[in-house]
Amino acid sequence: MDRRIRNLTYDELKSIVKTFDWSNQAIKKIKLAINACDNIVLEKDKRFRFWQTIYAVLWENNEAVDMGFKAYTKKYFYERLEAIQYHNKNCNSYCKVCEILDRWNNERKESRIYRECVVV
Repeated sequence: MDRRIRNLTYDELKSIVKTFDWSNQAIKKIKLAINACDNIVLEKDKRFRFWQTIYAVLWENNEAVDMGFKAYTKKYFYERLEAIQYHNKNCNSYCKVCEILDRWNNERKESRIYRECVVV
């Protein structure tokens, strides 16, 4: 794949980030970023905001720190994106990837409901 890492769409970034095993603190930061980014209109602003969070949570990953964030994301983000795209085209039943993505989607919906109740 010859695309630049910065050209990943916001939706692609969200899907990729959900496949990593993050700490509870990182998950909270990512969920807050997703909630914030979902309310931003421009795609480039969503990507910029989300990348800031990605770089912040990557500090807990020793391999990413040692390798460098740009090299790490270029290597592993495209691998995971290709796996997600393959899964989306070929998954015929509920599998481990479906389980991981559903867990994030369900948890995110719960946090959004809570956020909306607090605002009202």
